[in-house]
Amino acid sequence: MHQIILGGYVFGIGSALISCIVLGNYSMGMQLAGKMYFITPYLENGDKYEMLIYQAKTEPLGKANIKNVENRTI
Repeated sequence: MHQIILGGYVFGIGSALISCIVLGNYSMGMQLAGKMYFITPYLENGDKYEMLIYQAKTEPLGKANIKNVENRTI
């Protein structure tokens, strides 16, 4: 039981940290290169979630992943 809790904690925190590093560096690199400005949708309407979706759509295979999320019913 101890290994399950510790493993879940380590891999949960580790995967969240790695995804933040990868996505943060990707968006910062695109913005510094002048290819994309991810803050523009947020400045236009103040919707931070639209900014995140805009960033996710620019990633490799991002459009396919977003389409799967948008078609999902709750």
